[in-house]
Amino acid sequence: MINTSTAQQREDKNTLERRCLSSEKSFKAKHKNLENSELWAEIALGCFLNFTFRCNRVFSSLNQI
Repeated sequence: MINTSTAQQREDKNTLERRCLSSEKSFKAKHKNLENSELWAEIALGCFLNFTFRCNRVFSSLNQI
């Protein structure tokens, strides 16, 4: 005998996975340059963090004088 709640949970999980995959595919289709924009976001974040780190170093060295 199959436990109906377990079978239903398995079916719900499969349905949810299919929906997620389909929405991910449609999102990527709409935003084909997604990888490119992610790269630019990483570059911008890296520049910002580098700038912040340098400013903090300058200010901390000024405070020691």
